Amino acid sequence: MFISNKKYRKYNKTRLFTKKKYLCYAPFKSIRFCMNGKMQVCCLNTKEIIGNITHNTIKEAWNGKTAELIRSSFKNNTFSDGCYDCKNQIENNEFYGVKSKLYDTLKPSVKNYPVLMEFELKNTCNLKCIMCNDDLSSAHITKNPLKQYNNSNYNTDFVNQLTEFIPFLKYTSFIGGEPFLIDLYFEIWDLIFKINPKIRINISTNGTVLNSKIKTYLEKGLFDISVSIDSIKKETYEKIRVGANLENTIKNLEWFKLYCNRKKTFFSVWICPMRINCYEIISIVQYFSELNIPIFFNTVWTPHTLSLWNWDVNNLYNLLQQLNNINSFGNNKFQKENYNRFNDFRKQIKTWYIKQIQNQNNKTYFNAKTKDLEIFFNEKLHNLKLNKIIIDTITEKLSLVIKNKNEEQKNKIYVFLINFPIEKLVDIIFNKSIEELNLYISEYIIN
Repeated sequence: MFISNKKYRKYNKTRLFTKKKYLCYAPFKSIRFCMNGKMQVCCLNTKEIIGNITHNTIKEAWNGKTAELIRSSFKNNTFSDGCYDCKNQIENNEFYGVKSKLYDTLKPSVKNYPVLMEFELKNTCNLKCIMCNDDLSSAHITKNPLKQYNNSNYNTDFVNQLTEFIPFLKYTSFIGGEPFLIDLYFEIWDLIFKINPKIRINISTNGTVLNSKIKTYLEKGLFDISVSIDSIKKETYEKIRVGANLENTIKNLEWFKLYCNRKKTFFSVWICPMRINCYEIISIVQYFSELNIPIFFNTVWTPHTLSLWNWDVNNLYNLLQQLNNINSFGNNKFQKENYNRFNDFRKQIKTWYIKQIQNQNNKTYFNAKTKDLEIFFNEKLHNLKLNKIIIDTITEKLSLVIKNKNEEQKNKIYVFLINFPIEKLVDIIFNKSIEELNLYISEYIIN
């Protein structure tokens, strides 16, 4: 996936660090461990798996063929096949929210070892957030008993493998589920404290769990803390973060912020914009900007009944009109950076708004026959020029999911597939089982 030199130069002007040889440094510096045992170079590229902990060691994955192919792509000034999100943001001039920027700040690797390890090992969680699912929260597990990610992919042998890498690490990141509820993380932190206590440890937390044990661990290390909070209105927040209490979360958030200030580590807030809270985004950003807290945005792609990318033209227009009323959140460093990321979010809404206008003006396929819709979708799929294995896998899965549906249901499915951003859709289908795809289609598309 090529980026023009003109776009590359424009993007580079927004990068704060002088070394900008590659579009992204993730594959040169980072390795991520996922709940299902897969190893990746970052959280967004779920298509290109560099190994699996069930049959590869960490070292085999890091030095393996797939990892080298991804690195080669960036050496040639192109995004790798699975890098849709960052490529799309750069193409749309949404430079300040590009996730690959997070890897610019990392120190160079030493002796060909990663300097960052990201851990997403279990889905143990105390909340049942409306945009979440059983991939990421055990609170959703009754919804689909096929999912049991509290498994033995990661065990004592895995922790022992980390011993070789920890001396060279500069950063680690832990997400869940809820990291402060995952026992294995405490075991890894103990190992870090023993071998290399100067490692920066980033925690992405829902902010609801804070006790004496957690405080003791935080004092032993250097923890950067990111709290996910999607509203500062009690009613909205507790509708989104089911099982949470806003007052308790704000109290914990304040403690985490004071801790980071004292330890001179990084504190931030992450927001998931959805239909339920999108008209509160300005007040959320304003609130945290006044507290000098950096904010970041997560794009909600699914479930599509909550997401903004497929919202109707009128609602996107109204939201855009509100967002266009803001031209500043203040003049200090944090406030200016928050405005830049807010502005990227606004650009994203504008892109989706224009796309919906185009769809509205081209509704010929909405009343088309199933076979015609299938042909149209397959053309979009093949235009991506993916390798044959990926194309065949996606085609086979879709045929199995669709074959037992009636004509009306098939039409609904194909109209949804055609409208969903195709590169993101490929990632979802490629990484989900037939049972998971059937469950999603039955719950959110057909009904």
